[in-house]
Amino acid sequence: MFFSPPNSNANESRPTILVGTGYDAAQEDSLHSVGLEILARGCYCVSYEGPGQPTVRRDQQLGFVPEWQDVVTPVVDYLSTRPDVDMTRLGLMGLSFDDSLAPSAAAYDHRLVAVIAIDGMYSMRADYEADVPAPLIALFKNHNVTDFDNAMNQARLDPTRSSQTRWLIDQSLWAFHTALSFNCFTQLGAYTLTPFLDKVTCPVFIGNGQDDPNVPGQAPVMAAALGDLPSLYQFNNSLGAGQHC
Repeated sequence: MFFSPPNSNANESRPTILVGTGYDAAQEDSLHSVGLEILARGCYCVSYEGPGQPTVRRDQQLGFVPEWQDVVTPVVDYLSTRPDVDMTRLGLMGLSFDDSLAPSAAAYDHRLVAVIAIDGMYSMRADYEADVPAPLIALFKNHNVTDFDNAMNQARLDPTRSSQTRWLIDQSLWAFHTALSFNCFTQLGAYTLTPFLDKVTCPVFIGNGQDDPNVPGQAPVMAAALGDLPSLYQFNNSLGAGQHC
């Protein structure tokens, strides 16, 4: 989706922010969460979805893939054909899970001149493991597929479990397009920034929620791993911005 600020025209080249959502949000959310503020600053806002995200998962039956550059680069290719997009001022914003995908895409497509990572999620699997009981994690690490999946399914259907845990199991099965939680956990292991860190060359802004319950403490880890590239900013509860995203 391509959103233009008021009073813009096709002959006017402007900076553009490409926005990706996370583990469960739809791109329509992007307009209201960040898009209106991007437009208010005179920039174009472009939202997209990739495999595992709502439209692509529903319409094309594609689950998440770790090769996120294959998702972002075609969008950048399209933007490069538009005379109203200033390709020297093209940024990529990732929200929630997508903020670990965005830097990996920027590692391969250097037409992106800046990355914004809202939450600084360094490892989705680490976040997932924090919501799963330790005995189940032991089953996974011992490659006990049947017992692990049986236990995860029981947890998914158990009304005494936290809604966060039950939702996370359900959403993961759907987003990865698999019937086995073991597959979800295995695939999440491929979503790490470690192989890409030395290939990211543009500035990275990392937003850290003061009391983010989903990925506490991960933003500073991402910032440290990126060396001199990132700017780490804490959003505080006093501004109503201390939670996830």
